[in-house]
Amino acid sequence: FILLSNSYREIFLLQGITLVASMFDVSWYFMGRENFKVTVGRNFIIKILTVFSIFLFVHSPKDLTIYIFILSFGTLLGNLSIWPYLKKEVYFPDIKQLKISGHLPNILILFIPVVATQVCIVLNRIILGILDSVESVGYFSQSSQVINVASSVVVSIGIVMLPRVSNMKAENNFDGVQVLLYKTFNIVTGIAVPISFGLLGISLSFAPFFFGGNYDIVGPIMMIQAPTIIFMAWSNVFGTQFLLPFNRMKTYTVSVVIEAIISLVLNLVLIPIWGIMGAAFSITISEVVLFVLQAYFVRKDFSIKNLFNEVWKYLFSGIVMFSIIFFMNVHFEMSVFQILIQILIGIVVYVSMNIVLNTTLWSMSFKIIKKILF
Repeated sequence: FILLSNSYREIFLLQGITLVASMFDVSWYFMGRENFKVTVGRNFIIKILTVFSIFLFVHSPKDLTIYIFILSFGTLLGNLSIWPYLKKEVYFPDIKQLKISGHLPNILILFIPVVATQVCIVLNRIILGILDSVESVGYFSQSSQVINVASSVVVSIGIVMLPRVSNMKAENNFDGVQVLLYKTFNIVTGIAVPISFGLLGISLSFAPFFFGGNYDIVGPIMMIQAPTIIFMAWSNVFGTQFLLPFNRMKTYTVSVVIEAIISLVLNLVLIPIWGIMGAAFSITISEVVLFVLQAYFVRKDFSIKNLFNEVWKYLFSGIVMFSIIFFMNVHFEMSVFQILIQILIGIVVYVSMNIVLNTTLWSMSFKIIKKILF
């Protein structure tokens, strides 16, 4: 592909380092062992070094290749840094005992939704670049990065819960799984709502302040994409924390593939009409579709009504928080101090509303606080 393409050849080669990095990614092993300390600790250090290197070596648009190299090499270094911890964990296997062919069907089934997910992430940018402009892809990518960073908090809960639910399923403890997922649903909802409404509240002023004056358009895009954080949190509970551990591969794959198809169709329809806003709407709508499909597939395993019993409390708390933050965002000049003040006020308001409404998240948090203090 690089030989046939004349555009961005140097960038493609540098980003190709991430392909090599993926060969050395053994984080899945430690996740399966529920040893998250290794992956989180090492990657945190590497990420800090990566950010420090960007500030140190990247100073102008001419440093684009340096920026890409730092990101790609940082990923490779992060994956390699975990390998020393394998020394005491694994041994050289007996090749005859591996029975690789028995695992291939399940690997291929899991491969399909991974590809479909990448289609949702990448294809909309390609279509946006073809039907609109490369500049629009840049604006859209900046918005998506902020959304991805914000949503990683709730998505990471699913990564942690996957091996735990798998172990409980192996022990035939379905009642325990139900109780655990009801709690998790409240936790991810209680966290996703303030993140989503918080971004809605500060987006218009935050985007030009953080990215620069030419990035005003990123604010409205972030506002359109912000609700996806909530729907991603919910589909993460149904998909990653239930369908996958319970080996419901076909159901999981169908939902993700349908999401990818709808995302593709919406991009082709909406981008020619609304441009970059159409791409943002297609992402949000496809996330809603994924959530609805997975909720439908698990309706006989869980009481959807009970799961959503307290959602209104979190949404109401988020709306109150949003109203205050948005008012401040419109009436005060954006600065680092203002961002910190708005975040602090938002947290205080949201937590206070949770206490007043006595949400499940607050009840669980209060028990933990009480246990630590007393």
